[in-house]
Amino acid sequence: MPSEPAALVARHWVHSHEEDSAGAAVYRPKGYAFPPARGRKELELSPSGELTEHGYGPTDRRTKGGRGSWRLDGDELVLKSEDGQERRLRVSSLTADRLTLAKV
Repeated sequence: MPSEPAALVARHWVHSHEEDSAGAAVYRPKGYAFPPARGRKELELSPSGELTEHGYGPTDRRTKGGRGSWRLDGDELVLKSEDGQERRLRVSSLTADRLTLAKV
């Protein structure tokens, strides 16, 4: 990972499911030129550590999902919901325009 991973991770990421592999999910920055899709999941990771997850509903409209916090723990992105549940995802690669996460 880059020497300043938190600065690169702290942004609004959109799931690029076309680029996923069997064990990893790829995210691109908001504003990336995606092909048309029927909804995309999003992770909004603020520099202050706040998390907002976006998804899509049954009518393919964007919905604001859970809120919580995020942090980096070594090479793991730790997402914590408001009710205290944690998810850990391994950051397998990180650049300014691509975040690849694998389940731990």
